[in-house]
Amino acid sequence: MPANYQIAETVTHGGITVDLLEWREFSGLTDPRALELMAAIQLAKMPLRQIRLTLQQQSSAILEAGGLQFSAGTFDVENRIPFAGTIKRVFGSMVSGVKLFRPRYNGIGELWLQPAFHNFLIISLNNNSIVVENGMFLCCDAGVEISTKMLPTISSALFSGESLFQTMLSGTGFVVLSSPVAQSEIVKIAIKPGQRIQVDGQFVLLRTAGVNFSVAKSARTWFGTATSGEGLMQTFEGHGHVWVAPTLPTYNYLGGLSDPMAIAAEAMAAAAAERKKRK
Repeated sequence: MPANYQIAETVTHGGITVDLLEWREFSGLTDPRALELMAAIQLAKMPLRQIRLTLQQQSSAILEAGGLQFSAGTFDVENRIPFAGTIKRVFGSMVSGVKLFRPRYNGIGELWLQPAFHNFLIISLNNNSIVVENGMFLCCDAGVEISTKMLPTISSALFSGESLFQTMLSGTGFVVLSSPVAQSEIVKIAIKPGQRIQVDGQFVLLRTAGVNFSVAKSARTWFGTATSGEGLMQTFEGHGHVWVAPTLPTYNYLGGLSDPMAIAAEAMAAAAAERKKRK
């Protein structure tokens, strides 16, 4: 019997195919205590997603440490720190909490990453660089270099809530990122020299390396800033693109509710009442 998954997206680069798999039906539940949660997941039509890398010829892929669920094929695994920028990488890892070691898999076969109720973004780089939020990186082509980018000032990190170091991905190849929102809920905005984007909150997921980040006043004067109701804003200037997730604050709010299971149960009861009403 074939596995019960669908391929939602496929990207091929060089000798590697990246498949985004979605498991939409769950029929193997054996613990009745999880019935209510599983019913809520089914009601929300929330798929379990998983990344599969197929190395069709001798190729290499870099994974986040602990990201592999299983492999099938012939692989040689390297786990080392590139010599270039070693001190910066070690310090950046200590400050930001980003994992220092990322295994590199060389060979032919399949690499299955850990499944999760997450959204995933598959991005193709063509001799360019992107800066992403810490914790988003999952895997990439071996032609992509992983490094850290420091915010311009400590005050930028202090007042923005961001880490002092962020992850920068440079080169040519594919990159797979974990996203807190669906790809359809991300707005990609182009910035030209002289323009700026100001954001009231932490919902910019990534940006191209030509876009500079800072924290600035929402108005020209401090009085205007104090009376605008906005305060200090995350500010992006330069040349490139910014990926904004406008719906992220809503998900953060829902995730912070004291009893999400009770809310899910109410939603299920409301849906059942609506179905009964229609009959």
